[in-house]
Amino acid sequence: MRGTGFAPADTERLDAAITDLTGVLADDDHWDAAGNHLISMIGDTQPGYEPNISSVMAAVYGALEVTDTRVLATVAGLRAAWTDGANAYPVNAADAALGLGPMFGRFPGDTYDGDDNDSGTGHPWALCTANVAEVHYDLAAAVASTGKVPIDARSRPFFDQLGIDATTTIADVAAILCDAGDRMLGALIRHSDHLELSEQFDAVTGYEKSVRNLTWSYAAYLSAVRARRRALSTPLPT
Repeated sequence: MRGTGFAPADTERLDAAITDLTGVLADDDHWDAAGNHLISMIGDTQPGYEPNISSVMAAVYGALEVTDTRVLATVAGLRAAWTDGANAYPVNAADAALGLGPMFGRFPGDTYDGDDNDSGTGHPWALCTANVAEVHYDLAAAVASTGKVPIDARSRPFFDQLGIDATTTIADVAAILCDAGDRMLGALIRHSDHLELSEQFDAVTGYEKSVRNLTWSYAAYLSAVRARRRALSTPLPT
C-alpha cells in the first residue's frame, strides 16, 4: 500500500472488524445497570475508570448510535461527575456562571495531567468536550428528522439535565440540544490560546496544558462544527 489507500483485502478486514465490534458494543455485557452507564472495558480497571468518555466516542466514530439511550445515560453520568461532587472541575463552575460548558475529561478517576503523571488530578480535554458537543448536535439532527425523542428510564437523567421532558416540542428539543453543544464549544474557545488547542485544560484555572496544538483536538472541534451545521440545516417534520 502507498499513502492512505487500502487494498481490497484490508478494507474487507476492516469492515469485518467494525461489524464484530459493533455487535459486541450492542451487547448488554457492556452495560452497568446499577451505575446507569456503559462499560468501556470488561474486567479489572483502576478506580473511577467508568463511566468512560470512550463509550461516548463510540457514538461519534460510528460504533453506536447517538439515539442509543445507553450512550445518553453515559453522557449524563460523566456530566454529573464533572459538575458536581468530588470529581467536579472548578473551571466548570466558573464557566457555568458565564453560560458556558461544561468541559469533559476522560474518566472521573483520571490522574494523568500531561505534565506530571503523578499529579493525582485529571483535567478536561478539548477533544473529549468537542466529541460530547458533537453527540448533542447529532442527536438534535436525529430528533429533528424523525420527530422522536429517545427518552426512557436510562436516558431520562440526560434529558433532565437539559430541562427536556415529554411536553417539550420537537423544535425546542432540537434547539436545546444545539444550545448545549454551543455552550461546550464556547468553553473551548474561551479557554483556547487565541484559538490554538492543546490536549487539556487545567481543571482549576482553565489554562491550556500538556501537548500543544494537538491534531486530534482540532479534528474533534471541526467535526463538531460540521455536525452543528448538519443539525441546524435538518428540517423539522411537518
